Amino acid sequence: MAKNIITRIDIIFAEYFSYLLINRIEVIENEALASLANLALLNIQGNKLIEMSDSLSKFPSSLKYLQLNNNTIYTVHNDSLTGQSGLEILVKWNKIQKLTKQVFASCSGLQKLYLENNEISSIEVGTFESLSQLIYLNLENNNLNHLSEGVFRGVTSLAKLYLSGNHLMDIEPASFSSLSLSLRYLSMSNNQLYVIRNNFFTNLSNLDELYLSNVMVEEIDHFPYTLDPGSLVNLKHLKFLDLSNNVMRYISTSS
Repeated sequence: MAKNIITRIDIIFAEYFSYLLINRIEVIENEALASLANLALLNIQGNKLIEMSDSLSKFPSSLKYLQLNNNTIYTVHNDSLTGQSGLEILVKWNKIQKLTKQVFASCSGLQKLYLENNEISSIEVGTFESLSQLIYLNLENNNLNHLSEGVFRGVTSLAKLYLSGNHLMDIEPASFSSLSLSLRYLSMSNNQLYVIRNNFFTNLSNLDELYLSNVMVEEIDHFPYTLDPGSLVNLKHLKFLDLSNNVMRYISTSS
């Protein structure tokens, strides 16, 4: 049912579709999709949804893939995903500004979460705490300027984390502490870090790839225009390091 001018979905419609691509849907009523007991993939991208409401919690439990890209979603309600524990969720190219710690509280089976190209400037500590099976998290091209200690608490299986294209200037020492055993890939390019402190990556002993291109690095842990050995000393498994397009003038031979 793509490329129509549907604006509202109610229970009468529900049994006939799994794709709602490029319409003008603004509202999906509660229970509208409840009868679709075998629905596995739902694509609602390119519509006019402005919120992730509690109607999503009424979607059938069989749903595994939810595509909400290119809407105008501003708000994700705390109860919007209640009961949806096994989803792969794509909410790219929307206008989400904040993530609260209750949003994903019931999504323990979530493995991949795509939130890039929104306007997220705030993530409450504990937001991802119940996502112990999450392996992929994309937060690129948002408005984050700070990572709090414990912001990724509970995400003990995360292998790939994308943070490039934000406005990050401050990362608290224990921001990545819960990712110490799982994280293999970390992208933080195109931010405004200026200084890389030697406790940023202390616990990431299994990291394979680290991208720090164009983060305006002038000094690393108070050593002007140098790379301090302490900054990378614990990255024993690192295979790829991108420090291109910064303004460092010296890298210590003991790094």
